[in-house]
Amino acid sequence: MSVKESKQALFVEDFLLILFRSGYLEECYFSWSFSPIFEPDGSVGGIFTPVLETTHRVLGDRRLRTLGELGTNTPNARTQREVTVKIKRTKIVRVTIF
Repeated sequence: MSVKESKQALFVEDFLLILFRSGYLEECYFSWSFSPIFEPDGSVGGIFTPVLETTHRVLGDRRLRTLGELGTNTPNARTQREVTVKIKRTKIVRVTIF
């Protein structure tokens, strides 16, 4: 059912879109809502759609989670090799852009 039919707002949070910008494909996240704009007679005459890019927050949260997992799972590692071995064993492998 559409916002126009239901007369209810719809909110979408941190939706992933792969966009071509700055010359390459980029992982981007957006939050938006669809809110009905009512006519004097109560019918829906339009839909207001504010959009907020949340890419920096989503990627920052993911980076912090990864660093937290690294710290939790590699407290006694003393060399880069030891860290790498422990990461592979605990499967802390995700795409994280620093």
